[in-house]
Order: sequence, then structure tokens, then C-alpha cells
Amino acid sequence: MQLLGALRAGSTCWLVAFACLFTGNQVKGEVIETWHIENWAVSLVAGDDGGYMCGAWSIIDNNDIIVLAITEHGVQMGLTNESWRLPIDRVYNVTVRIDRQYSRTLNAYVRDYTKVDIYFGFDEVFWSAYRYGQTMRVVSPGFQWTISLRGTLAASELLLTCMEAYIFNDLNSTNPFEPR
Repeated sequence: MQLLGALRAGSTCWLVAFACLFTGNQVKGEVIETWHIENWAVSLVAGDDGGYMCGAWSIIDNNDIIVLAITEHGVQMGLTNESWRLPIDRVYNVTVRIDRQYSRTLNAYVRDYTKVDIYFGFDEVFWSAYRYGQTMRVVSPGFQWTISLRGTLAASELLLTCMEAYIFNDLNSTNPFEPR
């Protein structure tokens, strides 16, 4: 079954795209829980290394998949499509626009021949625009993606809840005598 079909069918096969977008390689793991909000889903994945990942993802009309996560380095967005054949380690300039609230040119890093990663850091203007905006456009010299942000306020709340419950507690659990 193709990854896109698996995503649409609600299968856990999307884990391959999700994990690869944030680790740069194939990771085995188990989807613990997925919450669906409008055209977004938020998932908690237990990795084979004992750690957890939380991310929000959506399928864009033209069969591309967008994944958004919060990492220790800030907000990271990945775009992937099984039909792409990108040169690995190439860097492209893209402009990310959200309504009239946000516009910034960033680097899109090719991590695999089917995906790029875009790093926003801890950009509060982006995060606010993403949560409250209507439409995000990612513009490259060869294409423009238009992404509906319907449901992102609720999805981002779930993403933060997932992060607080599973990621931040896991990172702060070095003292077994303190409550998590």
C-alpha cells in the first residue's frame, strides 16, 4: 500500500513519513494515539529508541504531506511526496506566507529524495500566525503549496498537550524522586 493511501485510510503507515521527516532516516516505532481535528491529525509515536515524537500532519490537495513538530530547536515543518526525486543535501530558498500576518524566506533542506525540512526556530510570529491563520503558502521558484490552516488552533493545542505530557516530562525525568 502506498504511504498516501495508508494515510487516507487511517493506517499507521504514515509513521515512516513522520519519523523520517524529523530524524532523517528510517525509524521503527508504534503510533500510540492519533487525534483528528478537521483536516489535521496530531499523533504520538513511541520510537524504537524509547523516546517519543509528537507531530501534526495533513495531506495537501496535490498529494503532498505536511508535518509540523516542535523540537528542542523550535518549530520544524516537513513537506514530502512519494513521487518527488530531489537531490539529497540540496538547499532551496522558499518563502512561507500566512495570510497577511507572516512572510519569511527560509531554507528548505533536502533530507531524503522525497522530502524537505524547513526550520522556523522559536518564531512566535510564525507560531501565532499558524495557529490563528486561514491559509499558509509555501512558495518555491518552481511551485506554490497552498495549505488550509482550518483546525490548526485546536491541533496546535493538542500538539502542545502531547509535547507537555510525553516529551517534556520525558526530558525532565532525570530525578526519579520528583513527580513527573
